[in-house]
Amino acid sequence: MTMKAGGFCNVVFFLILSCLWMGVHHISYAQTDTIRPGESIQFTDSLVSANGKFRLGFNHFVDSSNNDYRYLRIWYNEDGTTVWVANRTTPVYGSSGNFTMDADGLLKIMPDRGSPIVLNPNRASRSSSATLQNDGNFVLKELNPDGSTRQILWESFDLPTDSLLPGMKLGMNLRTGQRWALTSSSSDDVATPGAFSLEWGNNGSGMEQLIARRRGEFYWTSRALNLNDRSFDNILWLTSHTVSQNNYNFIYISNENESYFSYSVLDGAFSRWNLDPEGGISDTMMKPVFLPSSTCYWLPGCQLQEPASKNETDEFVSRAGYFTGPPLSSDGNLSIGLGDCLAQCWNTCSCTGYATLHTNGTGCQMWSRDLNFSVTVTGNSGTVFVLNSTLAEDESGPVNGNGKSLLH
Repeated sequence: MTMKAGGFCNVVFFLILSCLWMGVHHISYAQTDTIRPGESIQFTDSLVSANGKFRLGFNHFVDSSNNDYRYLRIWYNEDGTTVWVANRTTPVYGSSGNFTMDADGLLKIMPDRGSPIVLNPNRASRSSSATLQNDGNFVLKELNPDGSTRQILWESFDLPTDSLLPGMKLGMNLRTGQRWALTSSSSDDVATPGAFSLEWGNNGSGMEQLIARRRGEFYWTSRALNLNDRSFDNILWLTSHTVSQNNYNFIYISNENESYFSYSVLDGAFSRWNLDPEGGISDTMMKPVFLPSSTCYWLPGCQLQEPASKNETDEFVSRAGYFTGPPLSSDGNLSIGLGDCLAQCWNTCSCTGYATLHTNGTGCQMWSRDLNFSVTVTGNSGTVFVLNSTLAEDESGPVNGNGKSLLH
């Protein structure tokens, strides 16, 4: 049988396309908890843990210039709360792309433009698989010929972002030098590391404890962990509740291999300790607040020196409104957020209000006490954080609708 040249070319072209398609298998939505060499997840797809508690996939944002960008993240399936972000410093721009494991076992975020983002550059195997586990840990394993685990090559729990889940660690692997610490995001929309960090260590006292820093400087410490009472000296929620009301079980390990703090939840409830962009520490699922957002002044464990121009009754409250004049200063830096704005305003004697500059919650602008602040109720103005002592008496009390008190 003879074949014309055109027909032969069509067959060859079809075979090439077939090979390319077979080389990368696309995982459909909610199909599996595992990705293997040659498989990929599209922007609209996700992995789901076997217990249905967690998902791994992309979320979508639009910046102030109307550009689409995405992060590869793990989130609670029930309410969408993010617990881990893979590409904090390198969001993916564009409308298409995928997350893939290539034939060599490299986990790659593949944008439609730009270079791939490799999650495990030095820890890969052709015989491997990566699974989103029931505890929210995304684990890459090298496999034996029979499919059993030979070794763990890489795991998301080793690279915490702003959330601590039960079973995660804060501390240090003394053999490898690997440190486990939380770092806040710049804002709710920008996962880039922000102003605050939370670690396990000591601040020169020789006492292992939780330590919060702001831009590298000591900010707050928990003091001693009491394993019997399941509490820390400087976490008022834990010391003010009875043991029967405290569902946490704390773990402290110190040996020649590692030194770390971890925790579990006694009744298996959902739990996520979060370090927010303003330095607050709370369990966003079980609701306890361990350290209020925005400032630790006058709280046990605070390492900041009180400014001479402020007193214990001073606080910034959020209000919908505007100042009747130009800002005292403005900083468009995309790597600073509300925590930085507060610190600058709090330590500037003439500053009585601040807000972020950009719609994504980054940048800062501050206003001075020479300007009046006008509250609006139309919803057309932005949120500004105003020193309560500069507001009229009926505007500085508890908030119901226009904002919230940042300390109470």
